[in-house]
Amino acid sequence: MTAASASSVPGPVAPGAAPAPDKVTDIVARQYSAWVYPQPVQDMQAAIADGYFEFAAPHLFGPLLWPEGRSLAGLRVLIAGCGSNQAAYNALSMPEAQVTAIDISMNSLQHSQFLKEKHGLHNLTLRHMGLLQVPRLGQQLDYIVCTGVLHHLPSPDAGLQALRAVLAPDGMMNLMLYGQSLRLGVYLMQEVFRRLGCGQTPEDVALVRATLACLPDDHVLRRYLAVADDLRYDAGIVDTFLHPQDRAYTVPQVLAFARENGLGFWGWTDAKDYDARAVLGLQHPALARIQALPPEERWATLELLAQTRGTHRFLLCHPRRLALRPRFDTPGWLAYVPVRHPFLKILQPGSIQQDRPAQLKRDWHEFSLNRNGTALLDAVDGRRSVRHVLRQAQKALPDLGLEHARVFFQLMHDWGHVLYETPGKTPG
Repeated sequence: MTAASASSVPGPVAPGAAPAPDKVTDIVARQYSAWVYPQPVQDMQAAIADGYFEFAAPHLFGPLLWPEGRSLAGLRVLIAGCGSNQAAYNALSMPEAQVTAIDISMNSLQHSQFLKEKHGLHNLTLRHMGLLQVPRLGQQLDYIVCTGVLHHLPSPDAGLQALRAVLAPDGMMNLMLYGQSLRLGVYLMQEVFRRLGCGQTPEDVALVRATLACLPDDHVLRRYLAVADDLRYDAGIVDTFLHPQDRAYTVPQVLAFARENGLGFWGWTDAKDYDARAVLGLQHPALARIQALPPEERWATLELLAQTRGTHRFLLCHPRRLALRPRFDTPGWLAYVPVRHPFLKILQPGSIQQDRPAQLKRDWHEFSLNRNGTALLDAVDGRRSVRHVLRQAQKALPDLGLEHARVFFQLMHDWGHVLYETPGKTPG
């Protein structure tokens, strides 16, 4: 079934509240109806089996969201701006949860309805409504996903405030905003196409593609083109270069966005992307000075140096929950239960006897572990506490000490390669 035919599948999509009668919002709604985004998945089960996943999905990354522990049974989930695929992915991946998904594009919702019927997703409710009308749902939500939506609103602050109003006290938000550093060339080209009078027609999409193909090799957009997978299909071209409204954020602006709207910044969805040791390498001449800065300054400095962030993915919560984040400067860390990131790969096992370092990789980050790190990671089984991991590792390395373990597990936390369950920890 093609995307066009999928969007015509009839189904009981609840009308909800009509999107706000803002001219640009109406244009955006028409865009996502004419150009369904992202590219619709026709079989979500097959896509998941082939590696499809969503960042910070609770069934995969539970300790990242709720280190204190949280059952998915009865979890109240909101996908705010679900597009064509997110609703079905979350409902299929968490059958014990109750998922509500909203969007201003009826075609996106119709495709979601198609996937709902195809996979028998009885735990999924679809609503045609704008993000600002979320409080009308009359629910408190435990987990809110809003990726690629807020930066298209006339007032992103109003959108975030609407989401905060329905976030349960121990709830978590999974957000994505455009990142400024890698999108500088995007905004230059948006201005080019505005000056040329381009609209969202097939002819103008073809013109955009032809123009991009003729860019000089040293054009600032080239780095973005090298990593933007969604430009392979026309809806991605429209969303990137012909969108009537979007804005991008720097790291300080992301942090201010959360703070000024009464929310706590829990952390980046993938910490390694914001750690100078991972991104720049351990031999970078400025690394020592970067690491001496406060965390927020480190992130901002790295963004300016690396210019790799086309998006910012991050987690927010009510400020009181911030006390539950794992910390390694108090004795409580010995009770944490370390859990390997599900996508962490061992390229070459280490050998303590032969003093051979282990080689590991997750996503773009490849790194090695010395004898201490190898012994500690080998003992991580998702059940042992750090205290018991250390005891197990000391069987191979009797001289392995408490500080060795603290430094190692802090680094794995900073890189996001190990997640932590923190039993017994409370907001205080």
